[in-house]
Amino acid sequence: RRLQQSGTQTDYHVTVRVVKQDAFGPEPARVDVAFVPPGHSESELMTVSFPGTNGNAGTKMPMGLQHGAYVNITGYRETDSTHAEELKAGMKDQALATGLASAKKDQRGVFVARTLEYERDAGELGGGRRLTGNAASQNTAVVVLYEPCGNSLQEDITKDRLESAFFSSGAGSFQQVIGVCSRGTVSFTGSVVGPISGCPDSNDAWATYQAIQSQLRGTDEWDQNYFKVMILPSSWLSAIGLGTVGGSLSWYRDTYVKHPAMFLHEIGHNWKLHHAGGAFVSQEYSDTSSAMGYCCSTRCYNFLHSWQLGFADFAEDQLSLTDVTTKSSSTALTLKALGTDTESGVKIHIDDSSSSGRRLSVPAFLVLSWRAETGTDEWLQGTSYGNKVQVHHWDGDSRTDASITHLLHNVNKGSTILIEDTDRSGERILTELKMTVKGVKSQTTDTVDILLCKRLSTESSSTASADLTPCSDVVADTTATTSTTTTTTAGSTTADSTTGGIAFTTTTSTPGTGTTTTLENPGGPWSAYFSDETGSKGVAPGTALVGLGCSGQFCGSIRVSHRADVQLSSQSVTIHQLDADVGDLMCQSGQVATQVTCIGSSCSSIRLHCATPQGGRVSIDLLERLWFPSELHGTEDSYCHGDDVVVGVYCGGANCMTKKLVCATYSRDDECVPSCDILGLECGDDGCGGSCGTCSSEDSSLTPMCRGDVGRCVYFVAADWVNEDKSMTATNLVSTGMGCSDDYCGNVRLIQMSVFVDAATSEKSDWISDNTGHRWFWNSGTAASDQAADCPDGMAVSYLKCDGRHCDNLRLHCGKPLQWQVEMTEDPVVTDWFSEEQGRMDCPDGKVMTGVECQDSKKWCLTNCRSYCDNKRLRCRSIKPEMAGAAILGVVPVAELPSSADPVSPASSPWYQGAADTANNLWGGLNGVFQDSVSSAQLLCGYQSLVTVAAMRLLYFFS
Repeated sequence: RRLQQSGTQTDYHVTVRVVKQDAFGPEPARVDVAFVPPGHSESELMTVSFPGTNGNAGTKMPMGLQHGAYVNITGYRETDSTHAEELKAGMKDQALATGLASAKKDQRGVFVARTLEYERDAGELGGGRRLTGNAASQNTAVVVLYEPCGNSLQEDITKDRLESAFFSSGAGSFQQVIGVCSRGTVSFTGSVVGPISGCPDSNDAWATYQAIQSQLRGTDEWDQNYFKVMILPSSWLSAIGLGTVGGSLSWYRDTYVKHPAMFLHEIGHNWKLHHAGGAFVSQEYSDTSSAMGYCCSTRCYNFLHSWQLGFADFAEDQLSLTDVTTKSSSTALTLKALGTDTESGVKIHIDDSSSSGRRLSVPAFLVLSWRAETGTDEWLQGTSYGNKVQVHHWDGDSRTDASITHLLHNVNKGSTILIEDTDRSGERILTELKMTVKGVKSQTTDTVDILLCKRLSTESSSTASADLTPCSDVVADTTATTSTTTTTTAGSTTADSTTGGIAFTTTTSTPGTGTTTTLENPGGPWSAYFSDETGSKGVAPGTALVGLGCSGQFCGSIRVSHRADVQLSSQSVTIHQLDADVGDLMCQSGQVATQVTCIGSSCSSIRLHCATPQGGRVSIDLLERLWFPSELHGTEDSYCHGDDVVVGVYCGGANCMTKKLVCATYSRDDECVPSCDILGLECGDDGCGGSCGTCSSEDSSLTPMCRGDVGRCVYFVAADWVNEDKSMTATNLVSTGMGCSDDYCGNVRLIQMSVFVDAATSEKSDWISDNTGHRWFWNSGTAASDQAADCPDGMAVSYLKCDGRHCDNLRLHCGKPLQWQVEMTEDPVVTDWFSEEQGRMDCPDGKVMTGVECQDSKKWCLTNCRSYCDNKRLRCRSIKPEMAGAAILGVVPVAELPSSADPVSPASSPWYQGAADTANNLWGGLNGVFQDSVSSAQLLCGYQSLVTVAAMRLLYFFS
């Protein structure tokens, strides 16, 4: 290990730039600290390497160091160019860097720090008038689409797409989600600029920012908007997203703009939030109940982050751990739900004597909160976090304190636990505190009652939860217990710091990143390796997945292992697809993974299929395995142990080249367990031969139908008529058919199902008609570029525009159905031709509309010329749910149906009430027969005199 300095020792008083680099992979999140030496130019910006921090790992860096802070830093500039490159490489996630195609490198010099003095939490925080916390109420932002040095953005990354994803109020946009998370107190306005292109001298974040600023400075879009949101090609950034800790800058890979959680995460860093971690520093993103945890499921913030931003407050005066545990009676508290009540948290001060190993001389607290599945926490439905009391540890004393939050416990109603604190680096510390949560397990309520008391002297970390004595009004045993007892060790670190100053050394050890053991795989034999969809289909699903193996470049081939004794139901099968390098694929609470399938060549993307066990239940307590393969491009297997089964997969690195299994314990029950309560189904098959109910409506104009694949009642409406003079009122619903009226189908409208489209994925098609271009040079209106339009992969039609006489030209607006996947592994179904004579055409078999085609017109004719896109046909695809029952928020409640739309009956054949049969046909989607809703379209033409026809054609020629 290199210990000798290769440059002159220097002492600088400078303002530092601090950026969180989020890779969401097996390596720790890194922090980029940079400064311009006094008297030097921007081109001489240096990045800082802190020895002993594992490449500037965020949890080992000085807490409270923020962007814009004025510091005193000593150290030296690394003059050995080879070693400087090694240091810079060590500050990047190598699994992501492997996938970079950029020829540019980070050209900055490296300053190796020896000491650092700084004022804790001193840094930039602006953006307008703030609430009680760090977030401002009215924010302005410019979103810049940037293509550096010949690296192109994806084709679907357009201004329209980002306008919808960031600024629109549609379901699934950043604007809509931050509105919910802030209880309606925070909004964003601004502009989208680009794509613009340039070529920075270096591919680091700051060189990229400077290049963009040099092009846009002086424009209203840049100068008048505070937050700078920069969207770049995935081939340019060595992280998924980056954000200054304080300040206003954030950078994103283009493949992640569809996820509002990414904007919540990086702008959260701008608002001085650290990550939402588990008990140890090795679990920096483990609390996925917060947007500051792992990417990319939609979540709001945990209580502490909500409090920092001003979205929540403490409901009780601060308690003392010593006072609570020395009382002869229990302390009774009522926690209000974070999702519905601003004042909802309880803070317990940890005395110094009960918290060893603390890294910073600042107050430490235990914080209690109730996470009911309502309000701002509606996205917790179907997860392991919903309807739980959370216990966090936090080292901080102000809202601007950028310290990591540590989730210690996630507790069900009706449970009693011993509170185990953490030293953050690798040890769980058994405190004297015990907690009993009253009530019925998994029940959603606005409040929950808890009791805090001193643990009995006979109770220890090895005592099973069922054997703990619940807290009561009087504690019988007051025998003194040991203040702290180490119960679990995951690793250690000797890096230390104080508020006033920090000295950095090179002595360090790597903390654990999961749980490992030498137990054997409890599943059956491994399948053969497969790397594409065809190979995936060769592995019959229907039983619980327990193992997953990787082989080849970027884990391009995978194999699986199942437990044949855990049979899964075919009811309410859900599918979770990875559409970028990194992400979390998690089964709904109560479900088990049944299959992993490859999408694309060399398994460049994967799907996780989940279903409920036919008998028995799955624990809500989750266990993360180690990342694998341990060597990039290596061959390695990972599996759950004992009675555990797979319930999720984390992906990290380029093309999900590293993976981590999430396991939960399966408890056997010989009797079939209905899915109704487990998944919150309101209708359809319960998976055991019974029913979860039927659909009905108090409004006689509505005809609800049960969508059996999700156990939810859906409704059908017709959007308002559209023609050359009238635009459609946006409904943000997915379309399942189209209606026609008037000559040449001059009025059109969409038939839509009560399922939202995701505003973050909005796209427009080209204009289409019965011919390309202008049919005659004197024609007015938009020139059509094709006769057919299809939505981008994974999207369905949600909006329609008309142009020209008789709605001659059509344009589709598309979006991804919220919490559904459009099935792209099958060919689309094409309907018959239809026009005003038929009046309406619906997609068959529960499919959605993904495209429209105009029949080719005849150029020289007198009758039946098919002009003005008179005859149309639809292209339709299946959709498959990502969630089921109450957890699928994409299904619109009847009270929220758009007032501009008219209720209509569904297609003439009844919906299939059951669900997909995973054991026999996982890819078939709905198995019911959905008959064609109308007879085959046949163009009818009445007899007309030649004079009349000639007059009509003349009118057309001069239109």
